[in-house]
Amino acid sequence: MQFGLFGSAQAKRGGPDTDSGAGFRDFVEYNIQAEALGYYSSFLVEHHFTGFGQVSATLNLLT
Repeated sequence: MQFGLFGSAQAKRGGPDTDSGAGFRDFVEYNIQAEALGYYSSFLVEHHFTGFGQVSATLNLLT
């Protein structure tokens, strides 16, 4: 049996000093750790027009 992950990254919101890319880097690191533990896949979801800094273009995140 193979197991995978389901989820998405979220940009951090805040002032000009906020690193908005931290959420994406955290998600990539999460997937790297999961692969090391033997997880087989990662399914990414897309969210459009939510206003919460969620990923609307999963292919960009995957690259």
